[in-house]
Amino acid sequence: MSEGVHYINSWTDEDLTTCYQVMESDSDEKMQKWVNMNKGPVDYEIIKVITSAQAKEKALRS
Repeated sequence: MSEGVHYINSWTDEDLTTCYQVMESDSDEKMQKWVNMNKGPVDYEIIKVITSAQAKEKALRS
């Protein structure tokens, strides 16, 4: 694991073709470094997410 990147959990679809990993980091650069260190026969897509509580707060502000 790259410094500043923490593994939370993962799920795999029923066809065993796609694995979804929830990772945590305080910077985009650290996540990209982790991706670069783990390149192989897989594709990565980084999708930023927020908690439900953060989403609720964001919705109330708009």
